[in-house]
Amino acid sequence: MARRTSASAPEPAKKRKSEELLRIFNLAGEQLLEIVLEEPKAASTIKRELQVQLGLPRFRQRLLGEHGPLHDADTVKAPTDLQLVKLDYGPPNQHDTTRLIAAARSQTPTKLEELLSHPLNPNCVQATLFSTTTPLEAATRGRKLENVKLLLEAKINANTDEDHGLLLRAAQRQDQTAVQLLIAARCHLETRNHTGTTALAAAARKSNVQIVHMLLQARADIEAPNNNRRRPLALAAWANQPIIVLTLLAARCNPLAAEPRHPDGIPASAAKNIFLSACVQAGKQAMREAFLAGPKPCVDQPHEELQEPV
Repeated sequence: MARRTSASAPEPAKKRKSEELLRIFNLAGEQLLEIVLEEPKAASTIKRELQVQLGLPRFRQRLLGEHGPLHDADTVKAPTDLQLVKLDYGPPNQHDTTRLIAAARSQTPTKLEELLSHPLNPNCVQATLFSTTTPLEAATRGRKLENVKLLLEAKINANTDEDHGLLLRAAQRQDQTAVQLLIAARCHLETRNHTGTTALAAAARKSNVQIVHMLLQARADIEAPNNNRRRPLALAAWANQPIIVLTLLAARCNPLAAEPRHPDGIPASAAKNIFLSACVQAGKQAMREAFLAGPKPCVDQPHEELQEPV
């Protein structure tokens, strides 16, 4: 339990009430937080709680105790007062960027954690003649999920020009955990590739219904067409993915949506045949599972009658 206070000067711990309080001050002597410590905790645990309360990544925190800086493994006991120093990133350089990207690719998360604790800025870019690489791209492409978690904990920007397609690529390779983490990092849901494909459209053509559910719950655009004006529902139907079709229908996709006078648009009659065929293939049990497992806000709403386009 933590609470913000506005006291201005630290009082000696011995004058404090018997309640076991840890008080956090900034360098100006202003009290930032009071934390009730029922038992001793590691300094790293205190930093994580401060990150939740203050929004400052633990890698950019330095805690000063009575005898100087605390290491992450040091034990903090209450009652006591600590000072919080906010660390700034140093100027970027190619050497540090190379080390960060190599650590993000490695199978040893402690290497990356050590570099982030210097602290090194995770929002760095390694540019070559033909491509660019970032730590987040290196970790997600290598499926190093613990490294992805560390980078997101460091408040990395998941929507840079270099990282803008990470969610789409994770959906394409059906990397369920990476999709979940990138959605939590507020990756743009509607980023498209050169064919106009979004993450939801890519997932709709695959057989991983969990990724489709995650994107629907994150409110991805269910009617976003690609460059050929084909929407996720049509792509799922053409790919013979009946469970995905039913999941998208449960999310209120319009099964009769078509682009008039466009050669790649789906006529209403053909659309009905595609979706009826998909429903038959799914079977009664699969239909029930798809609707029960679908996004609750969508499933709980009453169905609206579908109208034939004029």
